[in-house]
Amino acid sequence: MPLGDLAGDAIVGVFRVLGRILVEVFFELLIKSTGYALIRMIKPKPAPSETESAIVGLLFWLAVGIGGYYIYQATAA
Repeated sequence: MPLGDLAGDAIVGVFRVLGRILVEVFFELLIKSTGYALIRMIKPKPAPSETESAIVGLLFWLAVGIGGYYIYQATAA
């Protein structure tokens, strides 16, 4: 059984690394870069912090999701 435990641990480790990569790519590209671009359009001089970019990006995608839901509801009826 030690070989089975090692294989199981290896598979879990691989999926953990792949999950981490997917989360980082999703968070960095979709959320932070969107927030950064929106902040830079409003105030071009100072560079926004990562926290500001993340919050603005999350709010933007939340608004897009809610707006998409309401548009779907309005056109589906």
